[in-house]
Amino acid sequence: MYDKVVERMFDLVTGNRLDEAMSKAEMSRMRQEMAHPDVRPCVFDVTFEGWLRRLSLWGKVRIAHIDPELTGRTKKEVTQRQFIKRTTDPELIRALGAWGIEVLDYNKVSSYRDYIGYDGKPYREQFIVTVDVKDEIKKYRG
Repeated sequence: MYDKVVERMFDLVTGNRLDEAMSKAEMSRMRQEMAHPDVRPCVFDVTFEGWLRRLSLWGKVRIAHIDPELTGRTKKEVTQRQFIKRTTDPELIRALGAWGIEVLDYNKVSSYRDYIGYDGKPYREQFIVTVDVKDEIKKYRG
């Protein structure tokens, strides 16, 4: 059990950094808005792993991926590891650009990037991160 705790802490500290995959404008916005609880990544989360860990304290985290070129705009459920791998891949960030964040609901956020595909058409790839908020927490939302 101790080894699992140490491993999880190591992932939180040494995970994939938010500021290496998000745009500078998004990081600036996040720094300004860390005063209240938010479903979006916050500066104090530091890593994607830290952000998802914080959200998991609120309830079950589900992630759907919409890849307009590969899946024909259908949602596909993905794991947290798959989400992190796709959003932090340096090759994809260089080729397609950094990610933006849009709040869809108090418990739902869209991580997206707009890009021009190989066919010259505009596309929006997105991950929809949803937290099935615990009942005891729902009563505190504002």
